[in-house]
Amino acid sequence: MEPVVESNLEAERVRHVVVLFYLEDETVQVNEPRRVNSGLLQGVLAKRTKAEGLGVNSFTIGKEIEIFGMKMVLCDCDQYTRDFYSNGGLNGSSAFDVSQSSGGMKVQPQPPAVEIPNDNFSALLGVSRAAAASGGRLEKTYDKVYREVMLGSGLVNPRMRQFLENDRKVCRFYAVVDDTSTAHFERRPFIIFYFLADDTVEIREQYPLNAGRDEFALFLRRARLPRPNQPVLNGPTSAPLPTEAYMSISDFFVGQKISILGLDFFINDADIFTREYFKSHLKRELGDKVDVTLPEGEAPRPATPPYTGFGSWDDSMGSVYALVPKVPRKDMHKLFANEGRVLRFSAKLKNPDEEDKNRRFVISFYLGDDQLMVHEPPQRNSGIVTGRFLEKNVYLNEETGKLVQPADLNVGKTLRILGREFSILEADVFSQQYLQGNQIASTSQKGQSMRVVFDELRRALKQQFPVVRAVFRKFDSDKNSVFTIEEIRQCLLKFGFSKLSDEETLEVMAHFDRNQDGQVTYQEFCDAIFAEQAEHHVVVSPQYKQIVQKAVSMRLETDKIRRAVREIGDSLY
Repeated sequence: MEPVVESNLEAERVRHVVVLFYLEDETVQVNEPRRVNSGLLQGVLAKRTKAEGLGVNSFTIGKEIEIFGMKMVLCDCDQYTRDFYSNGGLNGSSAFDVSQSSGGMKVQPQPPAVEIPNDNFSALLGVSRAAAASGGRLEKTYDKVYREVMLGSGLVNPRMRQFLENDRKVCRFYAVVDDTSTAHFERRPFIIFYFLADDTVEIREQYPLNAGRDEFALFLRRARLPRPNQPVLNGPTSAPLPTEAYMSISDFFVGQKISILGLDFFINDADIFTREYFKSHLKRELGDKVDVTLPEGEAPRPATPPYTGFGSWDDSMGSVYALVPKVPRKDMHKLFANEGRVLRFSAKLKNPDEEDKNRRFVISFYLGDDQLMVHEPPQRNSGIVTGRFLEKNVYLNEETGKLVQPADLNVGKTLRILGREFSILEADVFSQQYLQGNQIASTSQKGQSMRVVFDELRRALKQQFPVVRAVFRKFDSDKNSVFTIEEIRQCLLKFGFSKLSDEETLEVMAHFDRNQDGQVTYQEFCDAIFAEQAEHHVVVSPQYKQIVQKAVSMRLETDKIRRAVREIGDSLY
């Protein structure tokens, strides 16, 4: 056993030697067998010479002897030596004076062989050589690699090979992070770059428009990425992490969540090169793209403040839209296209007081600039100052919460302006044509068909009033021989048409009022509903086809009479 100093691999070393003891002159020689690649000076350790105090009885298997300062443990002997000690110093025909060499002591047989001790370094060396002999690969350490390179051996660097094969090859993954640290929930998009040349990772953040964040070139600089829950490097003397402690390309997959430095990244897509690389090298198919877009919520719009009454509507809205009001722009194309075009309607107050029941108004709507004006025509002995009721301006319809539009002025609708409610009664011919041509008539006109109303009205009249004169007298409340709109409404309510709107009631009135004078006479009432035999039966008024057929038949009869008169004249004269 030999101590080893200044070595980090072994503290002591076991050296195998052969001790030769010559009986003829009691000399000793120590030899060390040669071992391949031992790195030691082998051969003769002690030349043949006499050693003081050594004799035949000094050598016993299992005991320690000291020769020239070298301590040795005898482990075994050859067969000749064992026979010599077993025969008491006699070996065949030769004789040896044992008493003179052993100091008068009798020679004892040698004990059995003992196991040769082995050090740790030799054990590791034996394992490495056994692995090399069986075709395995020797374990590489930094110290071995360094020594081999210093001795001129070639260096096999797998990292260099990886760099040369995968230089400029980068896998790109698209990921998102749900950021809950802010006051409002935010989903932040990122791009993860994985460099195949050195297994490093770089992360860049994608900034959408108006993200409100300062744009940084990098979110995470390019470096090897340790796996979660790995020990932190404390200093330059700390042992480096093994390769398995860092994330590899196989840790990234579409549809899974990975933790990087405390943030959970959800990978939702990858580029074409990454998908092809996984398919050809890793034999894996990346998943389909995952839609991670959040539904866009409607931005809350502050309520428009009420009109202050100062200036025009456009001036007030300019202060709402901008901190510094701008000059309002007018739609010049609309102004020139509709110059001089005015829609006029007659109206009355809805739910009026007793003194306001007979008041009538003319509402004028100017199509060029969507302004509205209300005028009250004069009436005899009304006691009310008539004239301009509402100045020409842009007004808000309080029923809809929007500016007054032509669609709000259909006959039968209610218009609420500045706390006043107007019921639209009639419209002039131009206004009716404009509303019908632009298809903005009220949808309430699509309720009950006028044909159904007339059929039901005729059926009810036939059951209760078989004579037309009795019908007219019944509902002519003021006995002036004409029907007004109020009397028509009372007639419809009497026969169960309570669900008709004011607009539909005006349609019935317009059907009766052939002269469009606002009143229905007895003759107009009969022409609208009854036929020639109205005093006895209530029938449907003739259709256009029937009228044409009747006119054609009368024309044919007239032609026959004329032809007969000519024939009689020709025969007489």
